[in-house]
Amino acid sequence: MRHKTGIPLLDNILGGGIPVGLCEIYGPDGSGKTCLALSIMRESTTPVGFINMEHRADPIFINKICGSSVLYSSPKNGEAAIEACFSMLNNGVKVVCIDTTDALVPMAEQNMLIGHRVPLAQKRLVFHGGSKLCEIAKKKKGLVILTSQIRVNPSERSPKERSSFHKITGKVATSIIRLEKMSSVSEYGTKKYTKIKATVEKLRGYPPSGSEDVYLWAGKGFDKFFELFRGLERSVFTRYGNYWRFKNDLFDVNIGPGYDNAVSAIRD
Repeated sequence: MRHKTGIPLLDNILGGGIPVGLCEIYGPDGSGKTCLALSIMRESTTPVGFINMEHRADPIFINKICGSSVLYSSPKNGEAAIEACFSMLNNGVKVVCIDTTDALVPMAEQNMLIGHRVPLAQKRLVFHGGSKLCEIAKKKKGLVILTSQIRVNPSERSPKERSSFHKITGKVATSIIRLEKMSSVSEYGTKKYTKIKATVEKLRGYPPSGSEDVYLWAGKGFDKFFELFRGLERSVFTRYGNYWRFKNDLFDVNIGPGYDNAVSAIRD
């Protein structure tokens, strides 16, 4: 079983969708990590869960993208977040997002002074919690999504950008997707969209399957109808000027003119 992302071209390089288990989505700020998780949740036909550890995500925006069937939680520490996710999966929720792993602060560090840490406590929490969540998600045919920031180790001879817990999630995750910003377009001072490069770095049972460009729209995340149009444009549409034509034995349809009208026709 696989969970659709709502982006056909990305589903294609994922072999039909994200496999059950644990998926890590990582990238820099503004690259659409949370929006991609919401797009995956939107495609689910069962209730979904969102565990907000950073307390930055807007519940109104989440409900706007995913609908009203979102179980929303804001735990105080990392252990409570793992327990909340475990409870959701056991009660029929198929897709749960934990946003983000960097904010999974262990209970032992909660009352410490700023900058004080318990050695390896957060790494142990992510490893053991991630392993248990991946196991229960596979059993329930569900999906746990972890979002992570990008980090660089300056002590390396050739520093590489990786996720915060790449050595841990690389062992427990069934799939890993990296997002990076390519370009942005603005109209009259308002950002219209950001072009994102999505790269599949790990996929259970398959070698990494390359990358695909996707479009993150201001105020609405990933538009599944626009992404469907892009997939159709690449496969079955033929372009005539500002119009696109779909023709087979049963249909001969022109849509357009322009992208906006074509996407509206597909949405209708």
